[in-house]
Amino acid sequence: MRISVSAFPALKLLFGEADRVTVHVHEMGAASGGTVPELIDRAAAAADVNVTVARLYIGGIPIEGVSLDKRGRSVRLQGTLSRRAVEAVLPGRIALVARQDGKQAIGVTLLASGSGKAMSIPARLEVSGGDLRVRPQLTLAGDRTVNVFADRRVALEGIRILTAGERFTLQITARYR
Repeated sequence: MRISVSAFPALKLLFGEADRVTVHVHEMGAASGGTVPELIDRAAAAADVNVTVARLYIGGIPIEGVSLDKRGRSVRLQGTLSRRAVEAVLPGRIALVARQDGKQAIGVTLLASGSGKAMSIPARLEVSGGDLRVRPQLTLAGDRTVNVFADRRVALEGIRILTAGERFTLQITARYR
């Protein structure tokens, strides 16, 4: 891990404030003692923050090339994951298809197969009220949603997905509340 902190005047550091913080981490996750909520807390005190993580584990899924850029209260987060890594944590024989669905949502379809039968389960991963939610697109599900990410300190504003073969790059924009 490499950390660089700058403050002018330097007296700011005595009060836990900084103008700019740059952090480079090789690997981060629950096992390494670092979590995303901790990162959010630590980034709040600095005006500009740039964090890069070569590999971040969330829910057992490795996300590569993670970058977090904070300028004032605005935050941009980006990371790349493989379809295979996501499917490895899903139960049974489930495949994932993802596509952009507007500025604040990603359309996902889970393709389940087994016993000679196949089933398609469409859903939206969407930003709503500052949170990230999954909304099944099935008539039987009604208007139910499941929160994936909710944090009182940060309001999500948008989510975008770029696909390249078997890899997804997620881009999330947010603002400190």
